[in-house]
Amino acid sequence: MEASEKKTAEQGETRRDFLEHAAIGTTAAAAAIALPKVASAKNPTSFPMSKRGHVVRAYHSGATIKVTKQDKEIVESMLEAALLRLTGESSIGDAMKHFVKPDDIVGVKLNTLGSPYSTVTAETAFAVADAVHAAGVAKENIIIYDQYGSRMRKAKIRPMPTYKKPQPGQYQVHFHKNLGYEDKPTDFGAKRKNGKATTSKLAAVARKCTAVINVCVPKDHDLSGVTGAIKNVAYGNIDSVPKYHCSKECVPTCKHGVCNIAKVYSHAQMGGKVRLIVCDALRVLYHGGPQDKKWREVHNEIAVTTDPVAMDRIIYDWVDGYRKKHKLKPLAIDRDGRRLPRFIQGAADLGLGEGDLAKITQDRIELG
Repeated sequence: MEASEKKTAEQGETRRDFLEHAAIGTTAAAAAIALPKVASAKNPTSFPMSKRGHVVRAYHSGATIKVTKQDKEIVESMLEAALLRLTGESSIGDAMKHFVKPDDIVGVKLNTLGSPYSTVTAETAFAVADAVHAAGVAKENIIIYDQYGSRMRKAKIRPMPTYKKPQPGQYQVHFHKNLGYEDKPTDFGAKRKNGKATTSKLAAVARKCTAVINVCVPKDHDLSGVTGAIKNVAYGNIDSVPKYHCSKECVPTCKHGVCNIAKVYSHAQMGGKVRLIVCDALRVLYHGGPQDKKWREVHNEIAVTTDPVAMDRIIYDWVDGYRKKHKLKPLAIDRDGRRLPRFIQGAADLGLGEGDLAKITQDRIELG
């Protein structure tokens, strides 16, 4: 038992109790899921959604050793258990076939900004890639990628050199500058503080992919409150992010910023390509984010869903739960309310998923 868990246990609540209390709406079983539809440019908000508001969470106490090291086999078993429960299949390859086809170019979009210890882990990243490969996608057609090469390396996910061509039987591993950004900016529907439309360049790798597995991490964020599934794709695939963020002028109405994250995600080249969301919740950063800080706890979960809003609403609940445990202000009132993650409701208002925690089914599996 970790020191932090011992302290909590002395107060009458173990880490396991804390996790159980967070599992609001948990059910014991899930129905088989139909093959999701892919969004089109004409209908960019028709995202693949196996079941609105349905999130499967797999927990294993041995997944993380302290906060610095993960057990590869346990992490793989957690991902497999979660995907089998989500789809009703009996093998991880068949489960992943619900989301990708053999002729897809599949992007595994990571979030490594919080490396080394508030990041998607190498164990999770490659477990997801292996699952995609098990569905019949050639390894050279699977691209593991993120924004910054230095952050990926700190997370022990080493990008390949730009001069190296994809080799048969090897995953492609890139950061944005490896493949560059598109020459022509795209209007994603976001606006500046003055209300005028703004544009950004899309990462070339994002355009190249025909399907994306969104592998996010649950973190506190100094500007948006939390970062998770929606932000990982929306702001993780463009060349200019700060101009989209809210500022103190937005509170309380947040006229321009409430939906900027959601609006960018709703574009056909963004959320329109996301087939599945995997949340690497082995650790939760509950304060001081988005970069790695001391305010993190081992959480030991892998969550899967096709609903990005539900995933981010649960992440918000996790972050606030740990903030309460450590006697920090709730995000809703921190900095005079400027850190309330309004984009979650904005995404729900756009029809991207379920934002009401009471209506989200959290199907939690305890493996050990």
